[in-house]
Amino acid sequence: MAPEGWEQQANTIKIDVYSVGLVFYEILTLKHPLLQYVNDPSNFLDWEKAHLYQQCPDVRTFRKEVPLSIAQLLSRVVSKRPDERPFWDEVLNVLTQPEAASSKKNPTVTAAVEAAVAKNQELQKKELEAQARQDDRQKQLGLYRYACETLLEQLNPVIEQFNQEFQGGQITRRDELVIIYDIPLGQSIQLSFFPPKRGIKIRNGELIGGGWLGLSRGRSANVVLLKHGADDLYGHWVICEIKIMGLVRPATLIGKFGITAHTVEPFGLKAEYFYDQMQYATGVGHVFNYCFTDDVAGFFAVLIHDACKS
Repeated sequence: MAPEGWEQQANTIKIDVYSVGLVFYEILTLKHPLLQYVNDPSNFLDWEKAHLYQQCPDVRTFRKEVPLSIAQLLSRVVSKRPDERPFWDEVLNVLTQPEAASSKKNPTVTAAVEAAVAKNQELQKKELEAQARQDDRQKQLGLYRYACETLLEQLNPVIEQFNQEFQGGQITRRDELVIIYDIPLGQSIQLSFFPPKRGIKIRNGELIGGGWLGLSRGRSANVVLLKHGADDLYGHWVICEIKIMGLVRPATLIGKFGITAHTVEPFGLKAEYFYDQMQYATGVGHVFNYCFTDDVAGFFAVLIHDACKS
């Protein structure tokens, strides 16, 4: 199925051209041109990625005797872009006029055509690779936005309970550059999300996002998004409270890692230090101790309690 078919775009003749092109390819080579890019042939998601982002190799890789005109035609009919695929009349025109040997053909021109074909294939390959990276980035951002929304939903029951039981005011939320929860008669609680990032392994999972949750003046922590396995699309949130190791004098860290003379332990790292320092949350000796808990709502309730006392 053509790339636009996978993306549920309008059905056109060019979708059929793509499909028939793959059949032509299999007739000539006795193999599917994209099979080498599919990890599990029974997984339609693997096939989707192959059709969207992988280029069919030149048919002459497997059948050297295929004429250049046929090889070019085949590359065009399986092009990822519909407007680059020929209509049936042009396909039939090429197929009914097989390439004939001629002493009048200039070998330099033929070599130039070969070079142009090779260059075009390389440009298409690079374009597809760039598109794959961009689409994957957009997909990951979409998943991350959804994960952030689920974290906010985890906090709602705590807010609702407080608002139902306290008659002197309501906790309200303001969405500004950061999310601010205004606590009646107390200081506010702030929540900010950091840009997602991958590649850090902690707690038997992969760190894929995070943020800062805490009092405007007082206790804070990091919210940490961990992914466990390929099927864990959205990950799950945990709390990480950071303390300075007992062997380190706190005064020596003032001005470093965002720590000031007013920093209250435990605390959370701000965005510019989060990913750099979280890589050490593996139990290995470091300047900080990392204390994790899965109870995000429970920590938020503690912050509300502290906010009301201050």
